[in-house]
Amino acid sequence: MKKKAIGLKTLFFKNSLIKIVSLFLGVLLWGYVNSRGQVEMNFLVPLQLKNLPENWKIVGRTPENIEVRVKGRESTLENLTTARLAATVDLSKVSLGENTVYLHGENINVPLNVEVTHLLPKTITLKIEPKETQSKETQHLLK
Repeated sequence: MKKKAIGLKTLFFKNSLIKIVSLFLGVLLWGYVNSRGQVEMNFLVPLQLKNLPENWKIVGRTPENIEVRVKGRESTLENLTTARLAATVDLSKVSLGENTVYLHGENINVPLNVEVTHLLPKTITLKIEPKETQSKETQHLLK
């Protein structure tokens, strides 16, 4: 008995409707399974202000912490602590006077496959002044 050679065209296009439906259902099932276990959690994260020029200082109150909401797999987030999160703001481009700094997800150091979905506050206002080179007592004695 002779076997008939099956061409690639026949292999791919025979029962094409069943193959297309199977592919669609497979992608749908993959999306469902992949989205399961996704949770959101809130953390109070310490705010770190970095790269302020040495001869400048921040005047007034700055928030010590910001509220961060993250999204990721439950197994990843259940082991996540505030100690592993960091909110860092680069102050190298601020100027003297009042500065409004916008906080973004990029300011938050989070593990791989964890997404920052919300920050509060979204902006912080910093007043920058030059540091005094002499104390007030020294200035008074010099007069």
